Amino acid sequence: MSELPPQFIELNTSRFRLRTLQPGDASPELEKWTLDPIVAEMMNAELKTWTVERQRVFFTEGLVRRDRRMIGIFPQGSSIPIGLFILRLNSANRTFIISTLIGDKAWRGKDVSAECADKIYRMMFLDAGYAKAKANVLPANKAMIWLFANSVWRREGRLQRHLKNAETGERMDVLVYGLLRKDWLDYVRGREENGSAEGTRA
Repeated sequence: MSELPPQFIELNTSRFRLRTLQPGDASPELEKWTLDPIVAEMMNAELKTWTVERQRVFFTEGLVRRDRRMIGIFPQGSSIPIGLFILRLNSANRTFIISTLIGDKAWRGKDVSAECADKIYRMMFLDAGYAKAKANVLPANKAMIWLFANSVWRREGRLQRHLKNAETGERMDVLVYGLLRKDWLDYVRGREENGSAEGTRA
């Protein structure tokens, strides 16, 4: 059986600090995140202001549940997150679902996910011994689809009318992607042999 990753996580990249979100991280600066329909759908949230109190409840869930980790993405030197990773863990099956959310629109399109996800994969595949990652992507999320298409992630299926659109009420398809530990390790070895810089498209 795989080990659970630490309850409190702290990782660093050249631009960002990744750490477990805590109730004290709730902030008025995050209140507009769930006014974005894509963000609301990803978080299974209503399309309305994400109040500080609701943020505290959400972040607390990641601290008390053994099968959940919520990791904030903080620019180095900042105490305000610009996004987060949600990890849903199945330690018995050695798999996890990863959701990536860039709530601050000013940071979208700046390779945040690519840079930060590498640290998450290393923690999960190397340190915790998980065998596979899974991700669910909305067809409208062209940036993430492009990222996966240029990586070692593989599209594994399409769930028909799986989610309800928080703004229109219509039901939407969800694309399912998978990443095997072996494929990620092969990719990293190849990158290191080629002397590539930090950051991965995996």
